[in-house]
Amino acid sequence: MQKIPLFTNSELAQLLLASASMGLIFFFWKWRKTDFDVASGISFFIFSVLAVFLFVVIARSVQKYVARKRGYLAVYQSSRTALGLTTVLSFFSFGALVVVAPGQMELRHQAAWRLGKFQYQLRYKDVAAVAFTGPLVHIMLAFVMHFFYVSKTATPVVYYLIFINLFIAMFALLPLPYFDGINVLMHSRMLYIFLLVFVISFSLLVLLTNFFAFIIALLLAILFAGAFLFIFER
Repeated sequence: MQKIPLFTNSELAQLLLASASMGLIFFFWKWRKTDFDVASGISFFIFSVLAVFLFVVIARSVQKYVARKRGYLAVYQSSRTALGLTTVLSFFSFGALVVVAPGQMELRHQAAWRLGKFQYQLRYKDVAAVAFTGPLVHIMLAFVMHFFYVSKTATPVVYYLIFINLFIAMFALLPLPYFDGINVLMHSRMLYIFLLVFVISFSLLVLLTNFFAFIIALLLAILFAGAFLFIFER
C-alpha cells in the first residue's frame, strides 16, 4: 500500500494560512488595550501563530487518525473567504470581536480501506465522528492547561493558550460550510446540541476559573440534549 503523508503540502499551506489568520486575530485581541511596542509585538504575533498552528495540527492529526480507523482519508480544508472576512472584522473592530475560521476535515472514500466494512459507502455517522473529535481535542487541551492555570505556576501565557483553544473549539462548531459543526449537525441534531452546550458552557466556566468546569459542562450538555430529545425528537 502506498504510504500517505500525514499532511500533504497543500494541507500544510492551508494550515499555515489559517494559523496566521487566527494568530493575527488573537494578537489583535490581546494587544487592543496595551501600548504597542514593535519588537515585542512582532514576537508575540509569531508566538500566537506558532501556538495556533501547534494546537490545530494536534487536533487535525487526531481527526485524521479517527478517520483512518473508520476507513477514510481525512483532508484538511479551509475557506480563504472566511479567513479574510474574520481577519478584516477583527482589524476594524480593533480586536474587540474575536471570530475565527478553523476550517474542517473532508472525508474521502478509500475503496481498499473500506473493504469488509458495514455499509461500504461514506456515512454521515463517520463524518460526524471525525468532526466531533476536533473541538473535543481543543477542549481537552484547554482542560489540561487549566490545571496549570489554577496552580501556583499560573501565568498570563497559560491563560492566553487556554483562551485560544476554547475559542477555536467554539467557532469550529458553527453550522456553516468549512466548519466542523455543519457535519455534526447533518448527522444528529441532538448530538450537535450536546456538543455545542458542552463546549460553550465549559468555555465560560473555565474562563471564570471554575475548577469543576468539566463536570458541570457535561451535566448541562446532558440536560439540554435530553430536553431537546424529549421536546423535538419524540
